[in-house]
Amino acid sequence: MTDKTAEQKFGAVDPDDLSEGVRVVYHPVGHATQTSVGKIVKILKQPEEVGVRHTVIKATEEEPRYVAFRSD
Repeated sequence: MTDKTAEQKFGAVDPDDLSEGVRVVYHPVGHATQTSVGKIVKILKQPEEVGVRHTVIKATEEEPRYVAFRSD
């Protein structure tokens, strides 16, 4: 059995359906080969430092990025 990507498992998501509090499957920054499950806590529309490592997330109005925290 081969492992499917999150998109294959759960279907493509329309960005208009994403908002704070929505539960998502995502690729954590720096861990692109694995997925995590969490809730969106912030939607970035401009570059911003996030997390304990102060990673700068490159976001724009046209390409927002989503900050999610793992929820177990």
